[in-house]
Amino acid sequence: ELPVVEQVCLRDEAERLRRCIEALPAPVRRALELRAYDGLKVREVAARIGKSQARAVQLCAEALALLRAAGHGP
Repeated sequence: ELPVVEQVCLRDEAERLRRCIEALPAPVRRALELRAYDGLKVREVAARIGKSQARAVQLCAEALALLRAAGHGP
C-alpha cells in the first residue's frame, strides 16, 4: 500500500486530469473517451461519432496534445 502522501498526490492528479478531460471540446472528449476508456479501435470510434477514420485519429491526437499542453503525459 502506498504512503498516505503519495495516495493524496495521486488522487489530486487524477482529479486534475478529470477536470482537464471535461474541459476538452465535446467532439475531442468523446473521441478520447471512446478510444481510451471504452477501448474501441479507430474504425469503431469513427463509426460511433459519424466521422472518417482519419478524423477520429485527428480528434484523439488533438485530445492528447491538449492534455500534454495542460501538463499531463510525457
